[in-house]
Amino acid sequence: MSGHEPNMDSAVVDRAVVDRGLGLRRGAVEVLPHRDEWMLAGNILANLVEAALPGMSVEHVGSTSVPGLAAKPVIDLAIAMPDGVAPVEVEQLLVPLGFEPRENLGSEGGWLYVMESEPDVVVVHAHAVAENDDQWRNYVLFRNALRGEPGLREGYEALKVDLAERFPDDRVAYTDGKSDWIRAVLASL
Repeated sequence: MSGHEPNMDSAVVDRAVVDRGLGLRRGAVEVLPHRDEWMLAGNILANLVEAALPGMSVEHVGSTSVPGLAAKPVIDLAIAMPDGVAPVEVEQLLVPLGFEPRENLGSEGGWLYVMESEPDVVVVHAHAVAENDDQWRNYVLFRNALRGEPGLREGYEALKVDLAERFPDDRVAYTDGKSDWIRAVLASL
């Protein structure tokens, strides 16, 4: 999947995402109707990544983790790093699975690791954040709220579709357009 030498771990991860309609060119925005296989792929990946990261929790989050919600065809994983675990330790364990380190997004997503199916075609984002950070709680809380409240899910989908139509080649504008809405939802929970 990435430019790294394949090994048993990355081959298992590859099988989890192959032929599931995943992948989006870097920087592009496309929101597609929900596909059940995205949830399956995300859950498989979360379990595989969690098994490779001793003592850390991994959750499938983001729109692909919500039944019936339209989404960008990219799996989002949240990784909870316990106190004392450095991002470089996470990186050393993720790279053999086919992830590439990208950047520290700070309070907007933690340490980002990406898996690509081919150069510049992203299939998985993994966000490593401190387990005692609000980001970890918010990833799981927001996902659970979307799963449990159909009206909330419908409102979020309408916003995402509108933003994707307005900003098909501007991922930053798309993401910024969702931020206030997400913050308001989290503040209400």
